[in-house]
Amino acid sequence: MLTGAVPFHGDNALAVMHQHLTATAPLPRQSNPEIPANLEAIIMKAVRKNPKERYQSAGAFLTDIKNYQELDISQFPRGPEQVGGLVTNRQVWILGGAIAFGFVAIIALIIIIAFLIHSR
Repeated sequence: MLTGAVPFHGDNALAVMHQHLTATAPLPRQSNPEIPANLEAIIMKAVRKNPKERYQSAGAFLTDIKNYQELDISQFPRGPEQVGGLVTNRQVWILGGAIAFGFVAIIALIIIIAFLIHSR
């Protein structure tokens, strides 16, 4: 919201989903240099892939947001994440295939039920 743009782009939803799972989000200040460095640090901590590096509670997140100007960000996670190995391309395609199969199965079930109801 602060940058006015989404962090990931792709040709389709599956490509964007893959980036969410495997790529590090770009720094918000690259899109909007007016974002304060402390606020950027909070954002980047909130979107870390590793759950142990993210905020552990909404209260902790809210506290940092409220006090971002006085916040010492020297202990915040820095630099690009090691995202390789969290999710493979194969896993993304399997998940996408399972979702597509589920939609097709639901549509087929609706068609079968409609056929049975009208054939009485």
